[in-house]
Amino acid sequence: MWNANSPRLIKEDGVPEEEWLETYWGYIVSMGSTEGNLLALRNARDYLNGTELQYDQEGAEAFLAQGGRNFRKAAAILLKYVKYQQPVTSSDSNEFTPVLFFSESTHYAVTKIAQILNLKTFGEIGNSQYPGQCPTTSDGVWPSAVPTNEDDTVDLDQLVPLAEFFIREKYPIAINFNYGTTWTTAYDDVGVACERLIPILQDAGMYEREVSYSDGTGTEQTRIRNGFWFHVDGALGAGIAPFLKDTEEIQKYLKEGETPPELPEFDFNCTDGQCQRDIHSIAMSGHKWPGAPWPCGIYMTKNKFLITNNTPSYVGSLDSTLAGSRNAFSALIMWSYLAKRSHSEQVSDAYNAWSLASYAYDELVKLYGQEFVTRAPNGLAVIFPRPSMELVKKYALSSESDQSHIMMMRHVTQERIDALITDLKAQPSLEAQKPAGVNKMQEILQQGW
Repeated sequence: MWNANSPRLIKEDGVPEEEWLETYWGYIVSMGSTEGNLLALRNARDYLNGTELQYDQEGAEAFLAQGGRNFRKAAAILLKYVKYQQPVTSSDSNEFTPVLFFSESTHYAVTKIAQILNLKTFGEIGNSQYPGQCPTTSDGVWPSAVPTNEDDTVDLDQLVPLAEFFIREKYPIAINFNYGTTWTTAYDDVGVACERLIPILQDAGMYEREVSYSDGTGTEQTRIRNGFWFHVDGALGAGIAPFLKDTEEIQKYLKEGETPPELPEFDFNCTDGQCQRDIHSIAMSGHKWPGAPWPCGIYMTKNKFLITNNTPSYVGSLDSTLAGSRNAFSALIMWSYLAKRSHSEQVSDAYNAWSLASYAYDELVKLYGQEFVTRAPNGLAVIFPRPSMELVKKYALSSESDQSHIMMMRHVTQERIDALITDLKAQPSLEAQKPAGVNKMQEILQQGW
């Protein structure tokens, strides 16, 4: 779905190493995209700070050949958390200090994840190590997040110089892109970001770099790694975008006057194949677009990026997931969703949601005027002035300050939109609604649903 090399292969399949390392690896997560983001940024931290990614097979064979019979002891020795050592030829002190970038529209959980992982942000490192040197602010103070455009997408004219500053200082960078933001469902232009950042990384010698380590048998090993990690938080957008981007199939459903949606590139085949190795991981939620009844989702990366696994002897297999224990129902729900719908039906569902968002936007503009209604390009959310508390509760409208939004998930129909519009028309004028005075959803919930 995300143009990863498939089917998934492993070393035991007997194919050349470069083939199986490039194929995908992933699993059904239990926490939604937040778990996927947590594993992605943990993977990014370890990949960029020089942690060994997986146990050394030759070392395992050597240990067992020397008479090691205790499986748990072998696992403890071979699966230890080994960090690569900075090459002695390098004098750069920043090469194994990852720095995290994310935009103002990023989900709030990413900040928690950074704290849990002790993954420092560009703002933290900038203000402590390079005070007054921010290239994008008039006073040199580093912002806590990358500024966004009016449509909630990351401002590449801000991201690129911010990232370049740290790239030139030899910091490995980790960037969290959003593909379907929480409030507006805006899509960061990941493809163009790659096109602008990759030449800078190449020029600075950070696109690929050598790292070396001792494998535990006394042998020094050398590996080539990227000096960056690009992760896509596609909690909302990654599940629907592949179908909206099928311009040939979607032509069957377009109404007169409609043109196919144009969404930016974001997956493992980013930018029409020119950056196919430059996206390291993607996460999506299963309880959003697919509509699973509880939080779940998908995390996907590549075999070559896998971090060290644990091997609990009483389980008898590698534990490469974050949570360990997982429920089987989420996987069944996701499988059922995909198995019961053909590709054409998936495109039809995606088109209906996209078309309905256009319809809702047009109707709300007629009611409030274009000044008060917003929709990100091809987004599934429409934002409009928050109505009375009665209607907020009746339609379960997610609200913040003086705004509410409606999200075009698969259960939303035109009839439901029409009913909302009818009720909104019966409300007092926009000016009369303003004194309502509830600022956050928490306050709304505290008043009772």
